[in-house]
Amino acid sequence: MDAVLINKTGGTEVLEYKTDVPILALKGGEVLLKNEYIGVNSIDTYYRKGLYLITNFLYIPGSESAGTVAAVANAGNLYGLKVGDKVVIYHSSTYASYVAIPAA
Repeated sequence: MDAVLINKTGGTEVLEYKTDVPILALKGGEVLLKNEYIGVNSIDTYYRKGLYLITNFLYIPGSESAGTVAAVANAGNLYGLKVGDKVVIYHSSTYASYVAIPAA
């Protein structure tokens, strides 16, 4: 999938666009969202600049997006989400084509 990653803190020059980032396998109770829109939130710049701690590099920034459910894990889907549903989320790692999120 496509994603923007950072592997160190700094200015905008640390943002790296990659086209070969693997899509994570879903765990029980998760859905896979195909992002269609992402928000650029000021909190994202705080992480990039190192003002907030990032514990794991390579880090995919982002904290909000909207898109379509692309896959659903079979357990723990409390809201009855199904493939094709449109959703808006506030969740980490949204600067990517896909993001795995809790279904609840």
